[in-house]
Amino acid sequence: MAVNLVNQFQSLSLDSNHVVLPGIHALKHALRFKAEINLSLTPNKAELLKLAKQIAPDTLEFIETNVEEVELGQYKSLLKDAHRTGVISIARKPSFKLSNVLSSQKPIVLIEDCRNLKNLGAVIRVSAGADIGAVLSLSKQVDVWHPDVLIGSAGLNFALPCMNITEDDLSLIKQTRTLVALDPEGEELKLNYGHPVRRLADDSGSPRKSLKTRLPIYIFGTERDGISPQLLNLSDSKIRIPMREGVSSLNLATSVAVTLYANIF
Repeated sequence: MAVNLVNQFQSLSLDSNHVVLPGIHALKHALRFKAEINLSLTPNKAELLKLAKQIAPDTLEFIETNVEEVELGQYKSLLKDAHRTGVISIARKPSFKLSNVLSSQKPIVLIEDCRNLKNLGAVIRVSAGADIGAVLSLSKQVDVWHPDVLIGSAGLNFALPCMNITEDDLSLIKQTRTLVALDPEGEELKLNYGHPVRRLADDSGSPRKSLKTRLPIYIFGTERDGISPQLLNLSDSKIRIPMREGVSSLNLATSVAVTLYANIF
């Protein structure tokens, strides 16, 4: 029985319509945001239930009913670094159409060529917290649904649309959104310490006309190279985060958090 479960898991993990969820945090958020969980395995169900009671009691019923126990060696064979919280799951990957995502009445984040998977996951996590419309990843190498991204996001890929896009998608994005690039040469982002404001509104509280039909996409590049010339040329405006002299850059996820919370709340 356990061998069949492992074989089933491995088969589903190779299917492009499914994603691997490492750990209880990824499982917790997948359940909260109504993901379709196909299979969950653990090497120690009693310990998993004990942990869930402490940090995710809303998962207890699912774990008791649906999580299957397998031998530790079999469990470790399912992922290169078996997750320390002792559960690994398979879920159906949500499907989104880019035109529908762009029609959202919320700002969107676009990450170009992020090479650190868990950092990309952290971007998704903070974007979910800020209630952003979507996270788009423009990269030929990184899959926004990679298991390491799911670890970094704690499974919050299911809280908002997360999509891999290509350069062919940029024309549609340009047609429907205002592109705001994070760039050292941009206008300084104004931070209102202790005074939250809705920056998508003017002083009267009404949405700015320029944003009514063309809400922003905030574009972030790599810490080393920044945004590519192609995307900078497409951008409608540039902004930069003020930093103390001598500090050259911020972590990607930190930059996203600063920008979102300064502009939205």
